[in-house]
Amino acid sequence: MGIQAVKSGGEQLYIGSERLTSGANQLNVGATQLNTGAGQLAAGINQLGTQVPTLMAGIQAATTGTNQLATGDDTFNAGLSTANAGVTKLNKALQAGVSELQPISLKAQTIHHFVAPVSADAQNAAKGTDYKSIFGPLLISFALFVGAIIMQMNEHRRRENVSVNTMLRMFIGLPALQAVLVAGIVTIFSVHVANWVGFVGLSISTAIVFALVALALDTLFGTFGLLLSFVVAIVQIVLTGQLVPNEMLNTMLLAVQKVLPMMYANEGFAAVMNQTDTVAVGTALLGLVGFGIIAALVTFGPKLVLSNKINTVATNSN
Repeated sequence: MGIQAVKSGGEQLYIGSERLTSGANQLNVGATQLNTGAGQLAAGINQLGTQVPTLMAGIQAATTGTNQLATGDDTFNAGLSTANAGVTKLNKALQAGVSELQPISLKAQTIHHFVAPVSADAQNAAKGTDYKSIFGPLLISFALFVGAIIMQMNEHRRRENVSVNTMLRMFIGLPALQAVLVAGIVTIFSVHVANWVGFVGLSISTAIVFALVALALDTLFGTFGLLLSFVVAIVQIVLTGQLVPNEMLNTMLLAVQKVLPMMYANEGFAAVMNQTDTVAVGTALLGLVGFGIIAALVTFGPKLVLSNKINTVATNSN
């Protein structure tokens, strides 16, 4: 009986020992988990401490936004008050306008005047005036250039025997006559000219320069130069920017446009006819004078050099 009790106690002791060992192992695992959790808790506390300044900055921004919102609300209220005052003022003005209109007769003639205040004839006349102002300078420049070519065709036969009288006729008499004819045509067709003195002066200057250009082409290319002059005239009237807008021209054509004498003449006539812009007229005259000087050098430069050589040889031989 005692042995049986001892045996039973030993078995219970063995079982308790195993349970004790298992509990110790579980306690060890729990201690490890507790240690890991403590590390995570410490890291979380550190991260929370790092985010505190951001949280404070967010609170500060929220406070600032709230203040701005309050200020904007005041501005919005002030704007509404101004708008209400404006609407009230507009209503009063409309009422005053209605009071002014009430005495007006409502007959058919009055209504027609408000519906169509400008007659078709007046509209067409205005359009015609606009067209004259727009295309008049270009047509005048083209006419003067063609006149210079025709004059040169007449003088081509006598090019080898150029006298003083011929030079005076070509570069003073005929240009002045062209200017008079152009002024007469402008007057007949009722084309508006803001500055007649500048118009006549520019006409004479342009005619002289165009005569020099035509003479230079004749000198360089002979009979072919006269045909080339007509080609140059057509090219110029296309590239002035009125028949074909500058936006439709490529870079090369825009560059060519700047070295055409008719371009400067057209701008000058547009200035004296439409707005009397002194700067534009001066720029146009400078451009025309430049072309005239180049054409004169091409035409008379070689002759002067040759004449000087002949005189030098004659002097040396004597």
